[in-house]
Amino acid sequence: MIKAYVISLAVLPILAAWPCNQLRALQTDASTAASTSDEDQIRAFDQRWCDAEFAHNRKALEQILADGFVATFEDGETFEKAAFIDLIMKYNFRSSFNTVHDIIRVHGDTAIVVARFGFGDTLRTKVTAVVMKQNGQWRAVAEQMTGLSAPPPAAAPTPTAK
Repeated sequence: MIKAYVISLAVLPILAAWPCNQLRALQTDASTAASTSDEDQIRAFDQRWCDAEFAHNRKALEQILADGFVATFEDGETFEKAAFIDLIMKYNFRSSFNTVHDIIRVHGDTAIVVARFGFGDTLRTKVTAVVMKQNGQWRAVAEQMTGLSAPPPAAAPTPTAK
């Protein structure tokens, strides 16, 4: 039942995004400003999430993650909220996270966040998260992580003919 609910929550925002181009044409400057504010709030929320994981802050994670939260890792293993928090509490992070947000799409009280993260300058994981505003606060509903392959080596210069 929970999985069906989470899948529904993940699919609904995607379906809602289809007419997005038509809606963007009708947006006023005021609604664009509100959207930017939501995006800023989501960036700050995401930073709090990363900080809570790094600090092993169980109480903060319990507030950040919605009750129906589910995480899917690169190998396909899935963790619900309690198991995910337990996993984070056991993990020994070597440094804090570095996150680069590629896409934030807000659809009412739901948003899809696509980011790359890692440690230091090495951003080797792509994360897609679904977050929802509940009682005025953004909370994570789902996330899926995918490993990124190493960047290709620089090409050797082509010899020039003499």
